[in-house]
Amino acid sequence: MKIFLIIILMAIAAFARPSITVKICKEKDYDCQIMPLQDVKNIEKIMNGEVLRITFFNGNQLDITVRNKYYEIKKH
Repeated sequence: MKIFLIIILMAIAAFARPSITVKICKEKDYDCQIMPLQDVKNIEKIMNGEVLRITFFNGNQLDITVRNKYYEIKKH
């Protein structure tokens, strides 16, 4: 029984895709927007750190302007 449970947990971990939460605020903890995202492959800062480019496993990209904003990225 324990071996079966271990195999199931390993299979779930192998197919689990990373998820992140991006929190963007005008000021720290003021007027915030929270975006939970699934299947994130890569996050990079472009245009001198003014834009966050999020690349997903399916090849799609999401660009978020963060100029003059406070932002926080949490990986799950």
